[in-house]
Amino acid sequence: MTNKNDSLFRPLGIVHDFNFLPCNCDQNTKLLSPKERIKRLKALGYGGIVISPSFKDYLSDESIKNATELIKYANEQGLLVWIYDELYYPSGSAGGIVPKEHPEYEAKGLAVLTADALVGDTVCINSPHGYNGVYAAYCCRLNSENEPIFETILDISEKKNFGGGVVYKNNFDSAIRVYAFFGKTTFEFATTSHNTRIIRRYIDTLDKNAVSAFFEATYGKYKKFTESITDLIEGVFTDEPQIPALCRENYRADYREWVLENQNDVFKVYDMPDSKITFTPYIPWTDNIEKVFKAKFGYDLLINLPLLFFDKGEKGNKVRADFWQTVSDMFLLAYNETYRDFCEKRQITYSGHFLHEEEFNKHPYMHGDLLMQLGKMPLPGCDYLSASPKKILENASAAKFASSAAALYGNNQCMAEVSNMVSDISPITAEDYKLATALQTALGITRFFSYYTDFCMPDEDVKGCLDFTKNITKALSNMAPVRNCYLYLPNKTFMGESFPTCAVNEKIEFSKHTKETEEFMLKAPEVLLRAGIDFNFINDDCLEKIANGKAPECFNPQGSVLIIAPWVDVPKELTKSFENTIIVDDVKELVGALLKYDLQNISADPNGSLISLYKQGQTQNAFLLVNASDECLENVCVNGKFLNEAKSFCIYNPHTDIKEDSNSPIISIPKKEARIIFTQR
Repeated sequence: MTNKNDSLFRPLGIVHDFNFLPCNCDQNTKLLSPKERIKRLKALGYGGIVISPSFKDYLSDESIKNATELIKYANEQGLLVWIYDELYYPSGSAGGIVPKEHPEYEAKGLAVLTADALVGDTVCINSPHGYNGVYAAYCCRLNSENEPIFETILDISEKKNFGGGVVYKNNFDSAIRVYAFFGKTTFEFATTSHNTRIIRRYIDTLDKNAVSAFFEATYGKYKKFTESITDLIEGVFTDEPQIPALCRENYRADYREWVLENQNDVFKVYDMPDSKITFTPYIPWTDNIEKVFKAKFGYDLLINLPLLFFDKGEKGNKVRADFWQTVSDMFLLAYNETYRDFCEKRQITYSGHFLHEEEFNKHPYMHGDLLMQLGKMPLPGCDYLSASPKKILENASAAKFASSAAALYGNNQCMAEVSNMVSDISPITAEDYKLATALQTALGITRFFSYYTDFCMPDEDVKGCLDFTKNITKALSNMAPVRNCYLYLPNKTFMGESFPTCAVNEKIEFSKHTKETEEFMLKAPEVLLRAGIDFNFINDDCLEKIANGKAPECFNPQGSVLIIAPWVDVPKELTKSFENTIIVDDVKELVGALLKYDLQNISADPNGSLISLYKQGQTQNAFLLVNASDECLENVCVNGKFLNEAKSFCIYNPHTDIKEDSNSPIISIPKKEARIIFTQR
């Protein structure tokens, strides 16, 4: 049985409507009634549940009534309750209700078609099937190599024809290229029309009114069945909200027939995409984006659209960087800040995670500045689909984004949605589960929302895993991580080369230098962590605050090191508060370049299998040490500089919940286990 005081440290079971089945789970999950499952989860040692109205009749009066009764029952059982805010994912459409009832709130884009004209020729570009009439049109001269001379851009938007397109005669003394921009909804080709679970239209997450409609549709009906649903829950979980600007490939010729044939309990089609719509590059668009762009950057967006779409030079890079930053800011204000304010007003916690967290090159298309987005969450989160130690460390960026956001934006706690849905470990064992939890904790995670079902292992093993999670997270609570190493996020660099539109399954064609930057950023987190060097990601927003004397509480300029990836330019005024700034051309040289700064928490394992976390409290410090290898590690020693104030040592084993006093901080750690060294100050 769980102790109410321990609930915050125990995993929450993501049960949805109690009929949802994650991948790789046992069908026994469906054999018990929802109330029987709640009692079972309580008895096993879960701290709470994450619940949804029925997925079969999502947000109907009956589904809301049943969900409310189960929420009240879980409360009576002493479980914490969170509401999962969507029918599958991505969050925002309220199961398709908002786009259906408010088509004006559907996600919009601006697409482009081009055509060339020789001297004296006339160009006619008609609005394609599924697109709106022309929104704006421009032309520019071509040079002798048939390349556009963007300095000669001319607005020809008034040349619209009655068919919704544009007609223009070339009266110049050289060939020209005409650019016609058409509005469209982004459903076709966006990730939401190729989803794993459900295909449906999506909302304009850059529009606060659309997001407010999502809240009303999702939470409004609870008023019929309880005075205040928010009095009964700890928080709400939002899943993979997005801009969206990341596209999928063209549809197969028999798409409609294939979809209808393959629908089942797991894969549903609420809105059928129009497979006759042809793909053209597009960008996300919303009603006031031009005004917001000009207010922030001081120049017009429309006249620069041809550069945004096609110019590979410095001017095009600047327009793209400014555009994606505008999109990021609007997403932040419309979705994240609106959601945060909605929850704060009701005194509940806002949490969740975003898509493609660990893929830097997809950030501009999905959410922009990920660190800033997560920073608006009181409980920033991430997603892990595998219990494999190798995959956890390869994708360490996901957890480090969440833990960095928690540290830099003063949120203190962060969450991981964990599962073993995509893994080479099957079936999962208690040893696997505990090692995965320990590694994710070492990456800074403090709370766990679990897709592992309560039938994934024998009951005694499930209890042991839940107890282990409670032990390791509770032991490190009320303490703050100490990280004096910062890895700069080159958002502007990636935004500048994020052309419309990236296909999710295609390699983004960055320039040689930016590709080297991307490769550095993909590898650096794992390299640092395996060397015993913990770090925070840091963005321009936080650098500016530090430079302006508004540093987050976690920042200590003494001994601080800022790492900048190759080919990235950071203004010196933003780095002046750091004692050390280093630029390393090759990630293989990174650890060697950092050795003189004495940043390592531990005497690192030569094989990189020892992952550590250092935290400070008011009266004691703690070192979490996780052995991810298949061999016992002997003579593991904490960096001596952290032990100067230590008066005594205590070794804690979260596997057994046993503490032992020690005269030495040098210990041995069995394979795939974790230990915590406490030092009294």
